[in-house]
This record gives sequence, C-alpha cells and structure tokens, in this order.
Amino acid sequence: MIVKNLIAEALQRAKDHRIANLTIGLGYVAVTLDDNRTGLAYVFRNQLGPSCGVLNQAGALEEVPLTEMIQWAGDADLLKSSLGIAAINALTDSHEVRGVSKLSDAEVYSFSAEDVVGMIGYFTPFANKVKAAGAKLYAFDSQRQELPDVHPDEDQERYIPECTKLIVTGTVVINGTLDRILDLGKNAESFVLLGFSTPLYPQVFAETPVSVLAGSVVPVEAVASVHRIVSQGGGGRLLGKVVDKVNLKVGRR
Repeated sequence: MIVKNLIAEALQRAKDHRIANLTIGLGYVAVTLDDNRTGLAYVFRNQLGPSCGVLNQAGALEEVPLTEMIQWAGDADLLKSSLGIAAINALTDSHEVRGVSKLSDAEVYSFSAEDVVGMIGYFTPFANKVKAAGAKLYAFDSQRQELPDVHPDEDQERYIPECTKLIVTGTVVINGTLDRILDLGKNAESFVLLGFSTPLYPQVFAETPVSVLAGSVVPVEAVASVHRIVSQGGGGRLLGKVVDKVNLKVGRR
C-alpha cells in the first residue's frame, strides 16, 4: 500500500522536527514545521460527517507530535487523513526534488488523436486540450456529474484500463483510492498524479505505474501567504500564484 510506504518514509524524515503552525480551511489544510517547510492537502469538506465537532484535538493540534500526525494519513476520518498527508508533504526533501529530472507542462500534457485519456478529477484546462487534440476522454468526478464528459465512478473499472494516458488528482492519496486506481491504470503509457496534495516522494512511487508527480513546493517566503489563503477559504487558483509547481519524472517499473 503506497500510503503506508509514504508514512514509513516520512517517519524517517520526521526525527527531531515538530509542528509549528497548522491551518484548516474550507478547501485545503496547511501544515508548517519548525524549519518553515510547509505541506498542503485537499479537504473533502462535503464528506466530513454530521458531527458539530469534526476534530477532538481542535485547539491543540500544534501539540500533536509530528510522528503521530503523519500516521493519520489514510485514516477513515478524511480530515485527519488530509492533515496526515499535509504533514508528509511538509517533509518533502528539497535536495531530492532538485536532483530529479523535471518536465515542462508541454511535455507532460501532450495529446494526439490516437490517445485515450482518463481523468480522475475534472481539470478543465487539460480536458480542453484533450478534446482539442481529438483524443478520447473518460473523466470521473463525483462533484462534476453535470458535465457531458464526466462518467459515474462505477464505470472506472470499464474505461480506465483502456486509457493510454491518465491524469489523476492527488486527492486519491487522501481518500484511500490510490492503490485501486494504480491497479486499473497499470498499462497506461503516462500516469500523472496531479495537484497540491501530491506527495513529492519519487522513490516511493518508483515501482508503480506513476510516471510524473505534478505537485508543489511552498517557498519559505510564501508560508504566511499560504496560511492566510487557506484560512480564508482559498483554493487552488490562489495557492497556485504563491507556490512553486513542479513536474517530477518518476523512474517507473
């Protein structure tokens, strides 16, 4: 299970570090460590349950040991899982990221009429590029069911194995569906894991079908802005203006 491998690697990196700041917003969570490294993760705000007190640890989350929060990743409580993934993302090794081959957006998101493209999460700019190229598109997004290109999730088993290229939201790391999608998409020529929730841990994904980790790094000078945006309900468009987006090439099996 990939999330377990991420947890194991992050626990090795977490020694002697602690949580310095933490913000939970309507769209994202942000976790900052004592060395100012910061990680982000998506909030499944429509799936947090009916309880009026979502987290029992609220008010003292900065006191939770980093090693404990890391192990929240994959929790059935999706808010705890988001915090766990954000903590893991905060432990991204900048030296490792600098040493991995980078790809441009043009290289990652290139399509032809022969392609069959699967998309988990509907990304409008990329969907438009797929259609402009004349490629076949199978998109899945439970929150965008009104769109003609979006199929119900139960059709994933039918269509994803047919896809030559996959663009998959990094939120699958949070909600426990990553391993299933990896299995369905194992024959794809290109498999992009995309978004602010994407863990930039290329060595963990090296033996998987993932070919590109399209995530982000929060510069030290942007940490305050990131927490402000998150705390005020901001989403990807605003965060994208202050973080550094990277496309890491993964050595696939």
